[in-house]
Amino acid sequence: MNVDPRPVRQPAAPVTVRRACPTDAATVLDMLIELARYERSLDAVDLDETRLADLIARPDVIVLIADVGGEPAGYVSAARQVKFWTGGEITTLDDLFVREGHRNRGIGETLMRNLAEMTADDTSIIRWEIDPDNHAGSRFYERLGATIRTKLVASWAVPATRANGEPVRS
Repeated sequence: MNVDPRPVRQPAAPVTVRRACPTDAATVLDMLIELARYERSLDAVDLDETRLADLIARPDVIVLIADVGGEPAGYVSAARQVKFWTGGEITTLDDLFVREGHRNRGIGETLMRNLAEMTADDTSIIRWEIDPDNHAGSRFYERLGATIRTKLVASWAVPATRANGEPVRS
């Protein structure tokens, strides 16, 4: 098992985790953009504050914000989805992000444990994707007890026309 050699520093102020509400959309969007910039994927972000507020309001979407000293330090976003094989639900983690000045202080683990606690009644599995080159992320998730396995991820841009050639959207 790989152990991250970096010591975990305690935050200067207590960490509070709360569920985001639609009025937090600007804060979450700022952190989402920071994450996209960090991952060199800013061009992939196609979301505005209004649409994000709508998503946060959905009952199947979970966004938790970690605050340190009253300032947002990170977030985790996830959604519940049906798992037909089990007849139940799983939680699919979308993003886990901790701001630069707050990393290696246990905030990511706190967010993950809060997500697990929040979803424990509905699902027993949280799934997510991780870039194979993200070794620090893999070590972090393994320390949490996650199993890392290789699986190819496919995506398909849905055609704008129906099989008969008519437009899907007008």
